[in-house]
Amino acid sequence: SQNLARMDTLLISCVPFLMWPVMMVLFYLFVSRNIFQYQFASPTGFTWFLLTLLATLGSFIIGITFYKPKQDI
Repeated sequence: SQNLARMDTLLISCVPFLMWPVMMVLFYLFVSRNIFQYQFASPTGFTWFLLTLLATLGSFIIGITFYKPKQDI
């Protein structure tokens, strides 16, 4: 039961890795065909991409850290 209680921290850390590509494809299909140009070709878009990437990696590291089981004796 303790493993199930920690599963939410693992999901919170992994969901941004999965959602970013899905959201980019959805924006491409339904909002703008230029989403990849806006994201990677413009300096502002690329800066926000790097900030988002760092925040996602930070959340992944924090999620994995809190997912590790306690070493109680």
